[in-house]
Amino acid sequence: DKLELKGTSDKSNGSGVLEGVKADKSKAKLTISDDLSKTTFEVFKEDGKTLVLRKVNSKDKSSTEEKFNENGKLSEKVVTRANGNRLEYT
Repeated sequence: DKLELKGTSDKSNGSGVLEGVKADKSKAKLTISDDLSKTTFEVFKEDGKTLVLRKVNSKDKSSTEEKFNENGKLSEKVVTRANGNRLEYT
């Protein structure tokens, strides 16, 4: 899927929030932390409130991916440490 994200930043370092709408009408949001150490990508249902997916990537190469069920409750979580070790919770 192609996705165009738009947004602005009040800071000159590139941090801020970008948002867009996917072809299936779900909404996507990319947040870049003020210190640029973490990016958070979130996908919401059409209502813009019910979370479907969240991916957090850190500067140290660690990441967390969370998937949510129809009701927005956490259903699966994968944590990948900087050394490549994966922890999966279902």
